[in-house]
Amino acid sequence: MAPDSAKVDSGATRQFVARVTDALGNELPGLPVTWETSNPAVLTITPDGLATGGTTGAPLVIPSSGP
Repeated sequence: MAPDSAKVDSGATRQFVARVTDALGNELPGLPVTWETSNPAVLTITPDGLATGGTTGAPLVIPSSGP
């Protein structure tokens, strides 16, 4: 995932991207990525990884792919 860490000020946006790989580190292109945040009041994130800052805090951004 990039960036590894990021500060997103209230009302500002930051684009996150994820690269899906297998256990050997080989890229698996074309697989969908789902984005979640641990605290939507602090940070919201769209299905394509665009995050928008909300209130003060330190949420986790969690990408996932696969079944």
